[in-house]
Amino acid sequence: MKKSILLLGICSVLLLGACSETPMADVEQKEVVTNDTASIQAIIDEAQAKFAQAQQQQHAWSSTADLLRSATAALANGDLENARKDSHRALLTANASLAQAKKQQSAWRNNIPG
Repeated sequence: MKKSILLLGICSVLLLGACSETPMADVEQKEVVTNDTASIQAIIDEAQAKFAQAQQQQHAWSSTADLLRSATAALANGDLENARKDSHRALLTANASLAQAKKQQSAWRNNIPG
């Protein structure tokens, strides 16, 4: 029993160490709390530009497109709070997809045998 608890503890420590470098660590995260239409539209525009870059690199995430649609619809309906949240999430996922694309440019070499 004590051995299994010790083994579980060791595995937990190793897993936490392996997970400490998340893909989101390379992602620029800047969330400014603002609820005016122009600022939210600027965030949506930036997220759309980053999403387009990710599409060009064939690393766009479908969740980013969903968030962009949701943010745009919320803004059009005057729901500034949800528009702000979704626009920031869209920008975050767009930046994350670009970071993933950058890592994959060199990481694929490590996956080839031999």
